[in-house]
Amino acid sequence: MNNQQGKTFNVKKKQINIADQLLNIMWSTICFTPIVMYWTDLVAQKWLYVFVFSGIVTIFMPKGVLYKLRFSGRRNFYENRGVKTFRKLVQEGNHRWATKTKIKNVTNKMEAIRFLGKTDMYERFHWGCLIFFLFSSLHCFVHGKLIYGILITAANAVYNIPTILLQQYNRLRIEAMLEREEK
Repeated sequence: MNNQQGKTFNVKKKQINIADQLLNIMWSTICFTPIVMYWTDLVAQKWLYVFVFSGIVTIFMPKGVLYKLRFSGRRNFYENRGVKTFRKLVQEGNHRWATKTKIKNVTNKMEAIRFLGKTDMYERFHWGCLIFFLFSSLHCFVHGKLIYGILITAANAVYNIPTILLQQYNRLRIEAMLEREEK
């Protein structure tokens, strides 16, 4: 790669990084808005702290528990549930609209191990959010706030479930790659 190609590649990588951050901000804003509105309307109830704490505890679950929460050990299970489509809409995904240059995340064993750590981190975060959103939506329904309950449940389904599925799928792909390299 000559100097000009290297500069072009770096510019395109920056475009992808900006696109990643914009996607992250967009989805977080859309999906956290109903939950923030609900809890600010209630003026910080004790249950908010209980639910936030529950989400944080979930984030720190042991790796063995995280891996037992895997929905399936088969890649086609995830593919049949649309992970290849989700991948186009998330941070560090396949957003071809950002640039024509394909940047591979994993090209060797060390990058694969690092990527597995990243998938664990993202999955843990979204399990924690899923628990917080779930408890908050149940709180809404118990207290007769049906619209908030429906909005938070929808946000939970959009923000957390696809991301958890995607991280589990990515982990299966990387683990298969590592197994192939071991042989």
